[in-house]
Order: sequence, then structure tokens, then C-alpha cells
Amino acid sequence: MEKKEVDRNKTLIIFAILLIFISAFHTYYNLVGFSPKGISGEAIFEDLREEKGPLSTKTKIIIATEWLLVILVMLYSLIKAKQKFQKDEKASETVIKNVHLVRSRNKTDIDLLYELLLTKKSIPFPAITKYFQVDKKIAMEWCQILEEGNLGTIRYPTVGDPRIVLNGYEEKQNEAKQKEKTN
Repeated sequence: MEKKEVDRNKTLIIFAILLIFISAFHTYYNLVGFSPKGISGEAIFEDLREEKGPLSTKTKIIIATEWLLVILVMLYSLIKAKQKFQKDEKASETVIKNVHLVRSRNKTDIDLLYELLLTKKSIPFPAITKYFQVDKKIAMEWCQILEEGNLGTIRYPTVGDPRIVLNGYEEKQNEAKQKEKTN
């Protein structure tokens, strides 16, 4: 599901960029126009708007619709990003509520974090900061230590907080999804 979501996000970004480019080009062409002499220095006239004339109502509607579409695509992507961020926040709260690790003198907080990672397979950074009552910088250092030890991988989503994922967990998930597709 995360792979499909990444593909949808990339497609949406490409569509938005293309839409902005087309709208900007169309707006420029209709407001300024292009000279038959090209884009050299000779293309500059004293007053291009007088030569081009006023825009027709149909052209104004088309330009306004294009820009409205650009704004709607941007709003849609912002709303989706906010929903995903809120979903991740709720998930981090449930990680904290459902797990009780036993602290002892011979275990460090990084050991406890690894035990938590073995249990949950994937942990967002806000869950780590809340559970261990540390700031994001320390949580990042701990996750980097786990990553250097090849015990986990830090994932940086497009929107939202990073998360640490148990090594090998994503591959197993992808294999299970492929098996479901073939059945």
C-alpha cells in the first residue's frame, strides 16, 4: 500500500508541475504573445498589449479555469498530506499505549528501543520521543545507532515525521503482498 501511495504522490506532483507549466505558458501567450521574429532582442516592442488586443471572454474563462485547477490540485495534495500526518500521529499514540517494556540496570534506552522495534516492526519518531521522554535529536541519534548496527532503517516520508523500520520487515511485507496478488 505504501508503494502505491508513493506512486500516487509522484504522479500527483508530476501532474501539478505539468499543469502549472501549461497554465503559465497559456497565460503568458494570451497576455503578451510571441513575436514572429522569435525571442531575440528584436522581439521587444513598445507596447505588446496594443498589438495583441484585449482578451476575449472565452480566453479569460479558460485561463481562470486552468489556474483554478492548479489551486484545487494543490489543495487536494495538502489535505491528503494532512490526513496522512494525522494518521501517523494516531499510530504513534497507539504504539505507546500498547507496549510496556521493563527497564533494568543492565539495559540502555537504545536496548529498549530495539526491543520495541522488534515488537512493533515500525515506529514513528514522535512515539519514540513520547515513550522515552526525549527530544527528537536524541531519538534521531538512537535510530542512527540502530541503523549503523544494521538493525533498522530510518525512513523519511514526503510528509510527516521519519520512522524507523526493522530491517527485513518491509521485504517480508512486500513478499506477502505479492503472494496475495498472485492468489
